[in-house]
Amino acid sequence: MTFSTSSYLNAATGSTSSTLHALFDANHPYFLHPSDHPGLVLLTITLNEQNYNQWSRSMKIALSSKLKLGFVDGTYVKPVSNATLLMHWNRCYDIVISWIPNTISSEICQSVLYMSVAKDIWDDLIIRFAQTNVPKLFNLKKELAYLSQRNMSISAYFTKFRSLNDELDALSVVPHCDCGKCSCNVNAKLDNFSKTAKLSQFLMGLSEQYITIRGHLLLMTPVPTLSAAYSLLMQEENQR
Repeated sequence: MTFSTSSYLNAATGSTSSTLHALFDANHPYFLHPSDHPGLVLLTITLNEQNYNQWSRSMKIALSSKLKLGFVDGTYVKPVSNATLLMHWNRCYDIVISWIPNTISSEICQSVLYMSVAKDIWDDLIIRFAQTNVPKLFNLKKELAYLSQRNMSISAYFTKFRSLNDELDALSVVPHCDCGKCSCNVNAKLDNFSKTAKLSQFLMGLSEQYITIRGHLLLMTPVPTLSAAYSLLMQEENQR
């Protein structure tokens, strides 16, 4: 869906001139906070050749929170019939383009520095760094398969396990039925299967000193969530 500024303005006041300044509030894509300057660094993550998926997800969240994601994915189309709207659109567009180099490594930055179209920059980074999903999936699954607690605390082990699974979920989305006609509740079954599989793998990696509570967790009905299991394991660790 494309964002239509004129429909937004007409719906609000029936005017596109005298009330423009009043409509650009914090809920409007053309709104810029005083802190939204070209030197703003949106992320603590810097894009390199190895972390595109984490960077892309974080960047989308950051831009979306500022209502600016549409400037890089092409959703917010350039106004052509209103000079005032065009001025504001260009201002936001240039600001967004200035943010992207602030979040990528200097080596990659040099290759996109002179590109003037935000969507071209975005698509170029996708083509260059998002096509390595299969090797990345292989490495993530291999790391998860060999992950165990060993000398880590419950908290450190859980954090490592959770981060690997979250990255894996971002790369390999489980298919869901969206026809709206199914009566077999397949989506809920898939979700429960995934949660149970993750819990089982998490418990498999626990140190032998947690055999008793592991058996208790496996016998619980309904099966606890990963977070609930972590909470019980933390209590056990604190008691020790």
